[in-house]
Amino acid sequence: MKTTAVSHQDGTVRLQIDIDISGSMLDVEERIQDAVNSVGREATGLALEQFDTDGSPLMNGPIK
Repeated sequence: MKTTAVSHQDGTVRLQIDIDISGSMLDVEERIQDAVNSVGREATGLALEQFDTDGSPLMNGPIK
């Protein structure tokens, strides 16, 4: 299973996943669940990047 960010522009992201659907239904369901979780982690990571800071101190007036 592989999750790839195909594009990321204008506030949207397009993710692509590859899932092996061979084997027993239980195995396939587990792989699907893993893939969906992977997509969530990838999308959340990309979303968090837009709120990342540059490391400078947070200031509220003269108070650090």
